[in-house]
Amino acid sequence: GEPLDSRSITRTLAFQPQVRWTPTARTLVSLDGELDRGWMDGSETHDALRRQAGLALSGQQVIGFAGEVPWELVVYPSVRYDWISDIGQAVSAKIGANLAILRAPLLRLRASYGTNFRAPTFNELYWIAGGNPDLRPERSISTDAGMTMLVDFAGDLSLDLSAFWIDSRD
Repeated sequence: GEPLDSRSITRTLAFQPQVRWTPTARTLVSLDGELDRGWMDGSETHDALRRQAGLALSGQQVIGFAGEVPWELVVYPSVRYDWISDIGQAVSAKIGANLAILRAPLLRLRASYGTNFRAPTFNELYWIAGGNPDLRPERSISTDAGMTMLVDFAGDLSLDLSAFWIDSRD
């Protein structure tokens, strides 16, 4: 057969600053930024350039209950904005909670709900033999729930049970 003469080069420059603030021992706020520039050229791809900017705000709040109640609730909201030059923009949000209901053994229940966004890759869009330049971003809604138990058994033994559901479009 004939030798395969295929090459592809993808480059990315990224700047990702993060600021974390803990106003109290039970509160955390995080602001994350992202500025990217990516480009690709190759023998089997169309040349492509992508600029991307993102900003995410997330937090964590621990709520303890008074008295002898062993419960502790942790709530963690987040929101993210993305702009991608060859795709468009999107806002994603998530809210989650984690509830400790026992201290020994440690038993925590958790659940979350969120919206998600995934941009097509360069190859999914610009590969000559199989890319689709009209491909839209994937968007989804996800939920999960579960529990974690930490037991002192010949060291720490962690037992985890999780269930999740994701509804994707495009």
